[in-house]
Amino acid sequence: SGYFCSCVPVAVDTRDGIRLVFQVEPNQEFQGLVCEGANVIPAKFLENSFRDGYGKVINLRRLDEAISSINNWYMERGLFAMVSAVEILSGGILRLQVSEAEVNNISIRFLDRKTGETTIGKTKPETILRQITTKKGQ
Repeated sequence: SGYFCSCVPVAVDTRDGIRLVFQVEPNQEFQGLVCEGANVIPAKFLENSFRDGYGKVINLRRLDEAISSINNWYMERGLFAMVSAVEILSGGILRLQVSEAEVNNISIRFLDRKTGETTIGKTKPETILRQITTKKGQ
């Protein structure tokens, strides 16, 4: 169901046979969100992803859906990032760790079609770099 953080089966001997009892411990109520490493995604999007869960018991299935929507937000924009870790802290605080890739450098090389070796191109690298929407540091 996604509502329990642990579920332990316990076998109890009775005069009629063995009775199987499941001891469950519910997840905490969701009280807040801490997101680390998310520099590109808008805070409002993160808040909206978890808005329906405030004050309710954390449901792991719903949590997976929210994480998928965050990962899809990055994918739809052509960004290489993902939620890399999730932790439920005391007090019902969820901590998400987001790993976002950052462009360190962009270099242009021209290759010969036949040999695959580096060659001199006809177009200036500056012209190509102006047309690329991804910039260094993004």
